[in-house]
Amino acid sequence: MELHSSVQSLIAIVARVKYEMQFHDDGKFFPDLKAEYIESRDDVVAALDALKVQLNILSATLQRKNANLESVQEFEADFSIAKQLRSAIRNCNSIIKKHNDKVASAAPPGRL
Repeated sequence: MELHSSVQSLIAIVARVKYEMQFHDDGKFFPDLKAEYIESRDDVVAALDALKVQLNILSATLQRKNANLESVQEFEADFSIAKQLRSAIRNCNSIIKKHNDKVASAAPPGRL
């Protein structure tokens, strides 16, 4: 009974994971940063999509375990996806910072 409760708890945790992000409007970026921002944003989206696949596989594995507690279910997490996502987000933030720095330097003196 304890194993069943633990598996159900894990299923609920995985179901609550939110993996959506909001992005800035690329049309508002300086032209020299726009393409770089779009590319980095697309890298974040690709990493999020890979994470969704991993979570779906984990969820299915947990469902199979829940249906047959005596069975052995194997799940091998791909942690490179987390590294890829972290790197893509850092790159995206770096481009946003470049844009913000350009905006700040273009502001009239005394006005930010």
